[in-house]
Amino acid sequence: MILFPKDLLSKFLLLLCALVIGVSIDYIIKQDRWSPIDEYAHFDYIEKVIDGDLPAISDPISDELFYSIVADSSRSANGKVVSRDQLGIANYSYEGIHPPLYYCLLALPNILLKELDIPVFGRLQVLRIFSYLFFVVGMFLCIPLFKVIAFKYPIPPFYAYGCILFGLLIIPNQRYGLSNNMLSPLVINLTALFLFKYLRHPIRRNFLVFNLFSCFSVYVAISNLFLLPFLYIPLFYKFYSNFSIRTFLYSLLIFAAGIALFVYWKMTTLPVPLFDYHFQNILAAFIPAGLVDYPTFLTFWLDNLFQLPIVNDNFNIKWIIIGFVFFNLFLSIVFIRSIINKFKWVFYFAFMFVGLFLITFILNKYVPKVHWAAFRHYLGFMPVIYVSFSFWIVLVYNRFFKQPD
Repeated sequence: MILFPKDLLSKFLLLLCALVIGVSIDYIIKQDRWSPIDEYAHFDYIEKVIDGDLPAISDPISDELFYSIVADSSRSANGKVVSRDQLGIANYSYEGIHPPLYYCLLALPNILLKELDIPVFGRLQVLRIFSYLFFVVGMFLCIPLFKVIAFKYPIPPFYAYGCILFGLLIIPNQRYGLSNNMLSPLVINLTALFLFKYLRHPIRRNFLVFNLFSCFSVYVAISNLFLLPFLYIPLFYKFYSNFSIRTFLYSLLIFAAGIALFVYWKMTTLPVPLFDYHFQNILAAFIPAGLVDYPTFLTFWLDNLFQLPIVNDNFNIKWIIIGFVFFNLFLSIVFIRSIINKFKWVFYFAFMFVGLFLITFILNKYVPKVHWAAFRHYLGFMPVIYVSFSFWIVLVYNRFFKQPD
């Protein structure tokens, strides 16, 4: 990966990225309370992994975590607490519903922090930074991702740095809290990178590594399954014309191992049936399918997506982005012939962009028990959203600024 670019605009955008990373880390460090977005359960999951356990949703949070909450109510997301009953559902490790990869990775620095006798909230603050850096590394993978696309299609070198800057600016609200979704861009962008590598060089290694990282993406967050079909469609199309029985069998072995591990995780984390029954009923009552109509859902979703808390808690750029989406569409129609001849890759991104809205419509209308309006479930779509409002930059650059070959 070429991190330090040669052209001046890319260097400027990289400098802005570094500035935003610095401001974001400062913002994270200054958050002196537990995030209300399920952070007790996320932290407890990491603690249980250290103890050699994978939590079920019915497991209570650890005594160390509970007593830390009791001892310092000023940091509590539940106010002053003196008993576990006062925590309600927050007394349980209900984030055990998520796969373990993110939590296993954060268990490593947490072990060191515990050896150094760092208290609970101090460990949390450090783990928040590690979690954020997972996201940062994932966004910087846009550099090789757009580079491999640019091998065949003209894309300006600074375009990837714009994508990184966009992602760093619009991490969802309450960005400081632990969330397994923060690892999603890293594994999804790695998966997409090897997809485009395979489309360029259809060799066995690229195909198998793609399959491996696609499995990893599900071990990070099950919601990454929403994106994987869009990646597998061009993969299978290319594989059809480059079929290899050995590659096919190796792929089956990867999938078999992945499914076996997934089943093992689910079977070893079965909750107490009565607790699970009441827990699921509570979720269904408070978050039913079709809780709001789709226009209202989109309002919530866009507000969550484009709020910039590192600037101001009320600072939102959704109307700016929406304006650029329509401007992007207008220029794409005007230059449709040029797009067909030189930029066919953008049709693939447009297909995923439309698919994202279809997915959110279905989830909101038919799937209960999850706050689907929270954009953290769709972080793997970050490059898709970026292209949806910024592709006009590629068009204008190639038409007016690119030097002839």
